[in-house]
Amino acid sequence: MNSLPIWVPLVVAGLGVLGAVVGTLAGVLVTQRRSDHRERESWERERERERELWERDDKLRTFEQRRDAYADFYSSLRISYLAVIGIGEERADGWERELQRKYDKLRLYTSPEVFRAADAAFSECQRLAAGRGSEQEYDDLEDAFVEAVRRDIGVPRDLYPA
Repeated sequence: MNSLPIWVPLVVAGLGVLGAVVGTLAGVLVTQRRSDHRERESWERERERERELWERDDKLRTFEQRRDAYADFYSSLRISYLAVIGIGEERADGWERELQRKYDKLRLYTSPEVFRAADAAFSECQRLAAGRGSEQEYDDLEDAFVEAVRRDIGVPRDLYPA
């Protein structure tokens, strides 16, 4: 007969089952950890892409608002100048208020360089209205403002009028 006690094969079988269970659990845990890590990295990449998209959208929206503010201010400045020197349609009291409103809006979106140029042209237009300014000085300051705007919004030099 066999001299091996019955409990030895049972212990060996139990250890085999226990090893299989522990090995399976360890495999599941390692696989899950790696999966969680990949998922976290994927989620972070997606968040970064979204952040970049939001940033691009914000820059585009700000660029459009800045461009519109520049165009509105320039148009109002030009009309005001023509009214001050007596060319174009007569504008009684409203031109200064309109120009000031556009100037204030411009202040929100402009770069410091463009704002300085706008401020100088705006001030010269007010001096002209008060009879203390120079048309040539205003023309030079208006040209400097237009040049600063073109640089700021990236208008290629070959598109500048001659």
